[in-house]
Amino acid sequence: MNTTAQQTFFGRHLRIGLFALLLACNGTAFAQVLDDVQASSDAATTTIDIDLLAQINYQRYLVLPSGDTVQVYFTVTAGDDYGGDVLEESRSVPPNARMPGFEVRFASSRATGTQRRLDVDFASAVDVVQVGLGRDNRSLRIVIRNPERTPPASTAVPATVAGVDVSDPQVALGQAKSALAAQQYEQAIAILNRILNLPPNAASRNAQELIGDVRAALGEVSRARAEYNLYLKLYPSGEETERVRQSLAALVEPAADSTSGEARAPQWMHWGSASLSYYGGQSRIQNETTIVTPATNATEIDIQTISGVDQSAFVSNLDTSSRYRSTDWDNRFVFRDVATYSLLSDVPSQNRLSALFGDFKYQPLSLTARVGRQSSTGNGVLGRFDGGTAGWSFLPGWRVIAMAGVPVDSGLGESKTFAGAAVENTSLIDGMTATFYGINQTTEGVTDRRALGGELRYFRAGLSLFSVFDYDVNFSELNIASAQGSWTFNKGTTVNALYDLRRGPTLQMSNALLGETAASLDVLRSTLSLEQIEQQALGLSPQSEVILLGATHPVSSSWQLGLEGRVSSVDGTLATATLPAMEGTGSVYAVTAQAIGTGLWMPSSVLVLSTSRLTSDNYDAWLLAANSRMRFGVNWIFEPGLRWYRQNNVTGNTLRRLSPSVRSQYRFNDHSSLELELTLERSVSDAALSSETSNLLFYYLSYRYDF
Repeated sequence: MNTTAQQTFFGRHLRIGLFALLLACNGTAFAQVLDDVQASSDAATTTIDIDLLAQINYQRYLVLPSGDTVQVYFTVTAGDDYGGDVLEESRSVPPNARMPGFEVRFASSRATGTQRRLDVDFASAVDVVQVGLGRDNRSLRIVIRNPERTPPASTAVPATVAGVDVSDPQVALGQAKSALAAQQYEQAIAILNRILNLPPNAASRNAQELIGDVRAALGEVSRARAEYNLYLKLYPSGEETERVRQSLAALVEPAADSTSGEARAPQWMHWGSASLSYYGGQSRIQNETTIVTPATNATEIDIQTISGVDQSAFVSNLDTSSRYRSTDWDNRFVFRDVATYSLLSDVPSQNRLSALFGDFKYQPLSLTARVGRQSSTGNGVLGRFDGGTAGWSFLPGWRVIAMAGVPVDSGLGESKTFAGAAVENTSLIDGMTATFYGINQTTEGVTDRRALGGELRYFRAGLSLFSVFDYDVNFSELNIASAQGSWTFNKGTTVNALYDLRRGPTLQMSNALLGETAASLDVLRSTLSLEQIEQQALGLSPQSEVILLGATHPVSSSWQLGLEGRVSSVDGTLATATLPAMEGTGSVYAVTAQAIGTGLWMPSSVLVLSTSRLTSDNYDAWLLAANSRMRFGVNWIFEPGLRWYRQNNVTGNTLRRLSPSVRSQYRFNDHSSLELELTLERSVSDAALSSETSNLLFYYLSYRYDF
């Protein structure tokens, strides 16, 4: 990177960082769902791991007929940072030699009910091998087959794709040469691959030679030889051909005793995004009450109207990543921050530093470490923490892991710290990973949580399974017993199942503070014994149970039908000095039917129609929803939706709610995009002598810059 480019790069980041700091103050901002997105490739496939800040039940996936979009559907079973007010989130990943660039997008639509969806939009069509849960129930994994690049005339792609502009191949070729000169090898490869996938043009011949030069500069001898040989096949004569033959002859194989494969020249990559959004909302509530005078039997209708602004805030989001790769090292540095500047006098501004860590991999000794502010990766760790994790693969298929830190969102209690260890195996059964862990957490000198557990994952040939077991030896009580799986058969039928039994919140001694005015266990211990505190914590950590079974079956090339049944319940809680006892929910039954159409109007269109029936001892309800997604070209996404809900309570009250919505995203170029959403909600609640009508308006406008 030359001096001018460095000044531009760091100047832009400094301005973005200063803006985030201007919005910052203490507190917790809008909740997030996306945590991290990483892609890794081998000779045949590329694996994309999407880490979430919520525990999920994976349901199904769709590949649109256009081949460039994968939609993943899931529901949230428990959340670390997940909440009702969720940011519209995106993560962009730059292209590399084996994979087109792509964007992962989570939309917190208020018209989709309990189901959530991730859209993964690729720069070009991909061949999806498998989709399912990732390494745990907080992650998703997409595996795509690496394309075999063919001679230039075989494939045509859009002139503009994520991260690379090839509308003028000669200009793009100049950019690739500059990237090579600056040792930005991955960027050069990405540009050259896009040029070479265009129909033959004036830049094709030079690009084919240059990509061999880049591979040679990286020390990837076999790949450089393949590129040079392809050049000689496509262009067997000419002055440049003789130069390529000389370059091919000059290639030198790496030393035979090399333990790290092909030598790799050190390189840096930088990418990320910055966004500024405005979230607004207002409501108008009208209440009509019928007043009856007993003496005269006369009636009078009292009408009261309340209106106001419920939400008004600017939200900035900065997400940056840098990666350093060499023969021995593969390191990554991540910074993510969300700052909220509230325009309402009674709502404070807030800032949330969600990630600030370094990820280190020393490949000769199979050592890994992550240090800084990070999110849980399982192994009994709860939520985000400041600390470190380290791993060592001491034998093929065997790995030991250590973790320690301070919870960031400790909530209740003071001075919380934890430490733990785990053993992981990937070699007992092909495709299966088994982990066993132990963890101890203290607060104010008291054991807050002490647990033993294990996780089991299987990801292979259309079958994805995950189970977790967590037992608290301090309470002698079960925390979590959960298992879920999805099976995709040859004809496209997918069956998914879930059994989930857990305490919520997770058992901790500090849960006893939920029912007290005391802010610390030290204060509480002045009035209660440790045994009493333990019983109160147990009574304020109710157990929930969910049983789910669903299936989706394609009935034509454009339509698939789905049916899902769910039974759930939550236990009650005990009474405390400040909280009354809460009754359990009893069993809540839900049946959902869906019809999903793809490619109805255009190759990238999706239409989802769903209906749900919910019944319990206290109410019964119907939910109808329709949502559509259309992608016009490579720049514009349009998503209208409609949701209708009706609930009848055993008390005789009824509730009706209608919610239309529309969301749209437009990409101006490879770097900048504009997104907006508008949702209306009209609710009518009727009782014997009263009626309440509320009209809510929610909207946001967001500008994002990807670099």
